[in-house]
Amino acid sequence: MIIVSATPRRRRGTLHSLPELAASRALRLWSGVPQKALVDFTRGFAVMLRARLSLVQSLTTAVAQCQNPALRRILETVLRDVKRGSSLSESLARHGGVFDGLYVHLARVGERAGILDDVLLRLAAHLEKAAALKQKISMALLYPGLITAVAAAAVVFFLTTIAPTFAEMYADFDQELPGPTRAVLRLSEVLTAYFPVAMLGLGLASGGTWMLLRSAPGRFTWGRLKLRLPLVGSLMRKSLTARFCRTLGTLLRSGVALVEALSMLTKADGNAYVEQALREVVGQVRRGRSLYEPLKAVGLFPDIVLHLIAVGEQTAELDAMLLHAAEYYEQEVGVSLEGLTSLIEPVLIVGIGLILGGILVSLYLPMFELINTVG
Repeated sequence: MIIVSATPRRRRGTLHSLPELAASRALRLWSGVPQKALVDFTRGFAVMLRARLSLVQSLTTAVAQCQNPALRRILETVLRDVKRGSSLSESLARHGGVFDGLYVHLARVGERAGILDDVLLRLAAHLEKAAALKQKISMALLYPGLITAVAAAAVVFFLTTIAPTFAEMYADFDQELPGPTRAVLRLSEVLTAYFPVAMLGLGLASGGTWMLLRSAPGRFTWGRLKLRLPLVGSLMRKSLTARFCRTLGTLLRSGVALVEALSMLTKADGNAYVEQALREVVGQVRRGRSLYEPLKAVGLFPDIVLHLIAVGEQTAELDAMLLHAAEYYEQEVGVSLEGLTSLIEPVLIVGIGLILGGILVSLYLPMFELINTVG
């Protein structure tokens, strides 16, 4: 394993300048650069370097082949800076919205060790795996979220548009309305009369919740709560394990020292609770303890991963063991997503059917009773 040497001042600057993952994602979203375009550029650039082209030639070719206009403009700036004498990592660091701390740091490692092509190929594979995992989770959660939103809109439409028509119809009804009908009509009346107030309250509640989650205590509490939610918590733990093992294994295989790699991870997860736990791990490892012991103490990772880490430390193959664990848990995330989706979909469909069907039956219940009475 290659240990990257750096002066203490430069090393501190590198670690403290790493943006958090959430900020990096937001900047990348606003910059208009999708993850796939970044992966394609990284892999193509690495292939050019492996073909023994110079840095400027490789970067020029990669820029010419880039299909994303926003990324091409940024790469043209990077190419101009490199031609003026800046290192590749320094040029990339000026565009933190696209090239995050992990990307820049690995580029710096590759430059210093003379293995930039190998490091970039590993980085491209890492980015591709991370993007695939994120997309898999997003697509699995998108459908239930969409169904829930449509159902909520349908309920509001029924209560604010259709139910008032039934209220006018039953205004001259001689008999007392059934309980379910009275409840639905009363809910409709309240919602119709106070709809703007309800929307304002919902907006204020959403804004307050967002501000709370942006605060340090809120981020920490929400980060811990997410990992303990029923059903979803298990999925998030597996996703966390896959990301941690993939990122740390890639860093170690690329020649980054263990303490430095762990320090980067404390700024790149996006979960304040996990970041705090990893900072405790870094402190223990810095004092000479093995990685296995503090990781076991924080209780974030399953026993099988801890066992692989212990074996990897004993055999000096920690990077290989971490990447094996990442492959396993990425597959586990896929299996868990399929099971969660197959469970959530029928529950949502049945629940939505019961709610909408209950509203309709409640509205028509007086008619049914009138028909029975006439009969």
